[in-house]
Amino acid sequence: MLNTPHHNLNETGSGLWSCPPPALVAAFSLVIACAGFARGQCESLPADLWSLTYADEFSGTAVSSDWTPEVGRWPYNEEWENYQRYANTVSNGNLVITASYDPRFNPPYVSGRINTRNRFLQQYGKFEMRAKMPRGRGIWPAFWLLPQDTWPPEIDIMEFLGHEVTTVHFTNHWGTWPNVASQGWPFTGPDFSAGFHTFACEWWPGQIDYFVDGVRRQSARNPGVPNVPMYVILNLAVGGIWPGYPDATTVFPQQLIVDYVRVYEALAPDQRLANPGFDAASSFSGWTKTGNTFTDAASARSTPRGAKMYGNFTGGTNTNTLFQDVNVTAGDTMVGQAWFYNRSDDAMAGQNTASLIIEWRSATNQVLSRRTTLAANAASPRNMHTRVLVQGTVPPNATKARFLVEFTQIGNVNGAIFIDDMLFGRLQCPAPCFADFNEDGGIDGRDVEDFFVAWAFSESRSDVNVDGGVDGTDVEVFFGLWSSGECE
Repeated sequence: MLNTPHHNLNETGSGLWSCPPPALVAAFSLVIACAGFARGQCESLPADLWSLTYADEFSGTAVSSDWTPEVGRWPYNEEWENYQRYANTVSNGNLVITASYDPRFNPPYVSGRINTRNRFLQQYGKFEMRAKMPRGRGIWPAFWLLPQDTWPPEIDIMEFLGHEVTTVHFTNHWGTWPNVASQGWPFTGPDFSAGFHTFACEWWPGQIDYFVDGVRRQSARNPGVPNVPMYVILNLAVGGIWPGYPDATTVFPQQLIVDYVRVYEALAPDQRLANPGFDAASSFSGWTKTGNTFTDAASARSTPRGAKMYGNFTGGTNTNTLFQDVNVTAGDTMVGQAWFYNRSDDAMAGQNTASLIIEWRSATNQVLSRRTTLAANAASPRNMHTRVLVQGTVPPNATKARFLVEFTQIGNVNGAIFIDDMLFGRLQCPAPCFADFNEDGGIDGRDVEDFFVAWAFSESRSDVNVDGGVDGTDVEVFFGLWSSGECE
């Protein structure tokens, strides 16, 4: 949703909440999202290391106080709708934003727009919505992100033009007004107005990956990738320069139906590697390499260089490696990450593979076991930096972990793999945040309700003071944490 720089001129608020937030007793429904809050335990560690920071499943009977409904005529893009609160409703587990014809307004259209400004903002992470699109010429729903008080930047995770029901659009806007640059793409798929689909972006420093139905459809890399916290917007516009305007074929009312909005942050281990981006003056300082392993600048994810591996062309099977050894402690959760790039002009071919591996080793350097993730092969996407993870628990008798990339060439088949921004270390399992009792990423009245249900049934999770019993002291401790917005 391209705007002018004063998109929030009539909005209020002073910015991100700090932790701990103001006392919440008087503001029973206010949700505060703070980066330090716990999101889950190691026992349920997600395979992709995304940890939920915010979710609205729209399971109530009204739009929650997490969102601010906007009211009034939107003055940009030459749109025709007048936003009103009553256009945003919640029923049957869905948010419903309705655009309708209403002659009381000029132009005669009412619709809805809600945002999490002043309530939830996040810098980087995964932002996801499951929704069913409306349809018709001049109908323009969007799921997008803006920073608190400036424009640009802007991330449009999904925009849809109602007369093109099989196409969605992804766009990134950046620069300084009036010199605004944009990078965007269409994606053609099924009829998005015929059923529910998921739309998401994974936002990293310097990169935005766009997904539809869990499959990455495009990757943005440019100097304008935002690096400031942003809030979430859902809206259904009517008319505008880009979508055009309703005509005789447009049927009203139209509805954007949203099943959920979920936001995640990436869990990051502590960094145990030396020279993880191959950027030291001696490019492979800290690393041991075998075979054809060199540096490469053209396909690096972050400047100035990355690594390149390819076969030895001696026939049979050839294996190249690139690794570091790290001291570890039995029982720890260790995670490795690297970004791989399959370049089209030197693409993986045949049965060639690249794998990301953790080898658990004993004090005498004996290999005890391995954890392996296939990172790339001939079927891998091309010309995109792809995050690959490998993780595991340090077994008994292991004192070292070897973190390595292994490139295997079968026969004299061409193809190379490019690697950058390696990460390997121990994942610090987050402690529970008792104030955020339902672990939805915010501290509000729903935590009180959930706590008392658990406490009434003497569930062990309501043992907030961790003394081995569930009693009145846990109630006192819980309310002390909840009212101050503190985890512990």
